[in-house]
Amino acid sequence: MLRREGRYYRTNEIWQDVMEKGHNGKPISSECLYKNFVVVSYQPDTWEEESE
Repeated sequence: MLRREGRYYRTNEIWQDVMEKGHNGKPISSECLYKNFVVVSYQPDTWEEESE
């Protein structure tokens, strides 16, 4: 959570990790599929102040 100009925001990222076949597969690649930065309509319990 982040506070900017009196409003609270939530940030998320969804990542996809591709592994080799097998039970103990090694990582082959990692790719960010989605990022967002959204205003929330409630005051969270904890947050970070935006630094300038």
